[in-house]
Parts: sequence; C-alpha cells; structure tokens
Amino acid sequence: MRYATTAAAVLLVVCSCAFVSRTPRLVPRLEQDGLPVANSPARVHMLDGSVVVYSSGLSVGHGAILGRGVRYDLLRQNSMPVTTIPLESVVGVESYDKHTNVGPGIALAPVGVAGAYGCAVGTVLLLKAIFGSCPTVYAFDGSDYALEAEAFSYSIARFVEDRDLDRLDLGRPVDGEYRLMVTNEALETHYINSLSLTTVDHAIDCEALPTDDGRVLLFGQPGTLARATSRDGHDVSRLLAARDSGWYETDTAQVRRLSDSVGRDWVDIAVPVPANARTACLAFKFRNTLLNTVLLYDATLRQLGLGALDWMAEGATDVFSGLRLRNWYMKRFGLHILAPSGKGFREVARIRDTGPICWHEVAVELRVQDRDTLRLRLDFLPGNLAVDWVGVSFEDVGTPKNRTVYCDRVEDGDGTPLPEACGMLRANDGRYFITGPSDCYYLSFRPAPVPAGKRRTWFVRTGGYYIEWLRPDWLATEPAARFEPKDASVMRAAVLWLNKKTEMERQFFETRLPVRRAR
Repeated sequence: MRYATTAAAVLLVVCSCAFVSRTPRLVPRLEQDGLPVANSPARVHMLDGSVVVYSSGLSVGHGAILGRGVRYDLLRQNSMPVTTIPLESVVGVESYDKHTNVGPGIALAPVGVAGAYGCAVGTVLLLKAIFGSCPTVYAFDGSDYALEAEAFSYSIARFVEDRDLDRLDLGRPVDGEYRLMVTNEALETHYINSLSLTTVDHAIDCEALPTDDGRVLLFGQPGTLARATSRDGHDVSRLLAARDSGWYETDTAQVRRLSDSVGRDWVDIAVPVPANARTACLAFKFRNTLLNTVLLYDATLRQLGLGALDWMAEGATDVFSGLRLRNWYMKRFGLHILAPSGKGFREVARIRDTGPICWHEVAVELRVQDRDTLRLRLDFLPGNLAVDWVGVSFEDVGTPKNRTVYCDRVEDGDGTPLPEACGMLRANDGRYFITGPSDCYYLSFRPAPVPAGKRRTWFVRTGGYYIEWLRPDWLATEPAARFEPKDASVMRAAVLWLNKKTEMERQFFETRLPVRRAR
C-alpha cells in the first residue's frame, strides 16, 4: 500500500487535478448501446447552478449524460430524480469520495459559478476556462490583496493529499492583524485540511526560504554566479543572476525536438567556493509553464474522455502500474540538481514542480566538496520550467526558529463570519473546508510583534487536495483505453503546446473566474 500511495502521488506531475480511489477498474465499461460507463461517484454541475449527483456512476452518449441521478436545485432545498441531462447544459463533472463528503449539506456545498452569478459569468467563459491548479492565496499589502501563492499545487486527490509552504513577500500587518484572502478561481473543488501562517524572525542581512519538504533555510550573503550556460551553449548568467523580469525558458527549437523524442534541457552553473566552506544554500525562483496543463487537459483527460473519471479515481491502485508510473515521473519531471561524477553526473537533489500561476522561491542545502569551484547542472524537461533566479550562499547564518500562527477569524466573500472555520483550518485532522468555483474567504491572524533588531519573513502553510471538473467536450470524446506513463504522452503534449502556446498563455489568466468579494 505504501508503494501504491507513492505511485498515486506521481499523478500530480501530469496534471493539476484528479479524483479519488474507490475500486480497481482502469477503463470504462461498455454497456447498453455500446456507451462507455464510468463507475466512480460523480457530481454534474449545471449552468443554472443545480447539481446532479450520480452515486453509482454514469454514462455519456447521444449528446447527454445518462444514469440514475438526483438533481438538487440552486439552493439545495429541493431534489428530484433524473435519468438524462443534455451535455449542452453542463458546466463540468467531478468525481467525489463518499467517505469525505458526508450528507448532502457537505457533498453539495459548492454552489457553482452559475449559482453565484446567474448568467453573468457567461457560458463562453465557462466553456473556455483553463485557469487553475489549486487554491490561490492573496496577502493584504495595506491597500489591497496581492497574489502570493498557489496552495498544494499538485495534491490532486485525497490519497495524495500533501502540505505546502510558500513564502509571502507582499503582505504586511495592519493594526497588528495579518490578512489573507483565499479564493477558488477555477472549475475545481478544493478540500482545505489546514491553513496557517509560519513566521521566522532572523537577522536583517539574510533571508528565509522554504524547502521542498516544508522546512525553512536561511540564505546569507550570495556568492557570484561565475558561469551559467544553457545546453545549446548560450550564456544565461544575466537571466539567472537576479530576481527580475528576465528568466530562462527552453527555446522553441528544443521543445520542437521534444515532439520527436524526449530529451533534456539543462543549465550548467559554476560558483567560486570560499575557503573552509562546508555547505551551500542553493536557491531558486521558478514556476512551471503551461506544458503540464496541456498534458493534463489535451493529452490525457480529453483523450480518456469519460474514462478519465475512473482512471483518475482508481488507476493507481495497481502496484505494478503504479511503480512504472512513479519511475517515469521521477525521471522526467521536476528540477533535478546534478553534480559531476567521473565522466558524467549524479543527482544530489530534486525539487518538485510548483504550478503555473505564481513564481515560487525554494532552497536546498548541499554539501560542498573540497574544491575551489562548485559546479552543478540544473536538469529539466524542455519547456516545462521558467527559471528566473539561481542563488548560492556559503555563509553559515544559523538555524531559523519557526512559529505557527493560527487564524482567529474567517469570513466569506460577503463578509459573513464563519466561526467554525478556524477550528477546521487549524490542523490536518480530516475536517475539510470545502470551496467551489468563485468562492472567496478572508482569514485574519494576530501574530506577536517582531523582536527589535530582527527581520520577519512570512509563510503560508497549507494542506489539502483538490479535484478538477471534467469539461463537457472531454466527456463527449471517444474514450481511449487508458493513460500510459510513456514518453509518447509527453511528445504528444509538446506538439499541442507548440501549436497553442501563445494563445493559451493569454487565455489562461483571462479565464480566471471572478470571485464574490466583500472588499
């Protein structure tokens, strides 16, 4: 089971959303009239704000969703049985876990975009919506809320629920109160298990950075990036030397080669090592491109059609296929940090993908060999990452002391207090704070004053998972047998990415769903 769960986690790389396990069945059944049938429990969200619950699965055919369902109205007060609903009236379909959602009051909590806005959002926006990959977190900067983080970016199902730690750079306390705004701006359902602040007070001349495993490292005086050379031989040191508006991203020619065979891109860096240095703090500012989104939406979910419900819910329960998927994931994705070894390189660290919405800063501590220059190779899938900054510090600035601050007030988007939410967000205890599209919540914290002579760095620590809504046109696709963790999937995504890159980058943020904000 440990291997199966680990294998399930690798699904997070190929998508920003997924579904929950029930029983092992990898492909849709073909039943009456040859129509594909999904066996996972599902909720169908309608354009009028109503929800149809199919507790025993559903099928799709003849332009409609078929099965024994119960339809709840906009206010979730009345219900009626249904057997057929036209696809043209559907916003999206999501899988759900019967064990997580107990009772219709919880199971149907997300009212949906149409319920929130009637027809104001517009059918065109809903059908084109591609923005998303998790809850978005905004910090109050004294005048408004600024986008800071995307929480648990690849926790795509309950059985791969995880925790994230993201640095907050723009927020500041006002009258002793630190405020966050947490939103759902995508066609997703978010299950937030915990959310708190972490504060680190440290010397003014260093900074604090999160690690990939949820710790904090202090980054002291930076060393000089003597060399940074891309795989094609270009000097990219100016792009990586500072956190600014210039970053390194694989050129189109390499991504085009990726459509023929899966290779690697890399940047070789060299940094002079001070005498007596024993460790190095290696820091990055980076984010994912939308290549992962294309891989999820176009090369996986659209290809699987209705079969995506069962694949995402149940496909990781087989140990052998899960191990194969894990090996493929570990090899292909993330940021691999390599060090010279003999005639080649060996991996000394790896940082997982972070998502396409926000720039993410992260650090890793490495041992330094007895040499005058630290040489490393930063290795990644072509076109998958944009890297804005690479920093190295050899200064020993000590170990930080972290403090946790829990929220003492939660309000919804209309400003209504939700006193029970504070307890739900306090710990990873299985009590989920559930949000739907266009939801917005304000969280307030009362941290202790900053000690004299110290600098404070703020972090948001989150735990949970989320589930993507399948679009109607995905369900109408003739289902493929199953998704295979093979390079052919990456190659197919690369072709699609090249064809739609410019338009998709523009459309991604334009299809962010508006939220109900009280202020």
